[in-house]
Amino acid sequence: MTEKEFLELYSNETINIEGYNQDKLEGLYFKHFYEHFGDDLAGEILCLKEFKKINKKYKGLLNYEEKTQKNKETQDVLQKIRAGLESGEIKLSEKQLALLKYAEKIYFDGLESNVKITPLRVEDGRVQILDSQVYHRCRIKSMQGFQSYANLGIIPTEWLGMLESAGEARFCAFVQTSENNAEQGKGADLPNYVKFYIDEESELWKKLAEFDFFEYEHIKKTAPERLTELYPQEIIDLYDEIIKPLSPNGDYLHDNPTEASATWKAIPGGIPPQLIVGVQISSKNSEFQSHIAEIKKMFPNAVIFDENHRVLSHEAESE
Repeated sequence: MTEKEFLELYSNETINIEGYNQDKLEGLYFKHFYEHFGDDLAGEILCLKEFKKINKKYKGLLNYEEKTQKNKETQDVLQKIRAGLESGEIKLSEKQLALLKYAEKIYFDGLESNVKITPLRVEDGRVQILDSQVYHRCRIKSMQGFQSYANLGIIPTEWLGMLESAGEARFCAFVQTSENNAEQGKGADLPNYVKFYIDEESELWKKLAEFDFFEYEHIKKTAPERLTELYPQEIIDLYDEIIKPLSPNGDYLHDNPTEASATWKAIPGGIPPQLIVGVQISSKNSEFQSHIAEIKKMFPNAVIFDENHRVLSHEAESE
């Protein structure tokens, strides 16, 4: 499906979604990032930059006078930025707008790709999952959630007009692996727990994985001289001028290899649905268990299996 066809399908009529670490939401529009947020993003970027300066100034324990002064400076910053947005003095630059469009292009290039899929390996009726296998974990309470991922893939909520709440990697989709023991089997016994597995052998995924924002932030601190060698300039600019200023909590997640967050990846723009090759559901969810054929139809490239890796539906091509 082309970008134009996709936007015509999803941007002109409201859609209902479930998943993406959100409860079921109705009446949303899938629109260009700029159409959702406009110049308010410029104000948000300025706010976070100014707050960072203020927090650095008052780092450590604050006495009453310092707290009062900090609050006053914060309010002054907010008022100035609000006034600048209302007057039009503060707005997205042409370069910032182009970088937002570049993030969109990463997603749409993937969506339009003719992807060659490598199925998950199955032996004796069970899916063989490597620790390095990439997946997206979420909570789904109804069949609407599966349809959301089948239609849109794994996307940042900014496509739907909502800034990612934790401020770790805005305008990015989140996936992870089980290489860290803390992540293995986490929540797998919960009835509404679902994992969507990604074809990590796909050339498209390998290209997307190179753009991991969390790893970029780690390299920026540990080997900054390698940035221009590892990343195109557009990615560097996208991260430094848009995503990083809007994601104050994402610069340390790959610092400690023993932490669960070391296995997380943040992919700008999103991951298209055709890369989903596995859907893991709970054997304790009777509704999902009774709709295996429907889920399989939504994800024709995927194996459907439970938390014990027992195959529920599989149509692997013969070798």
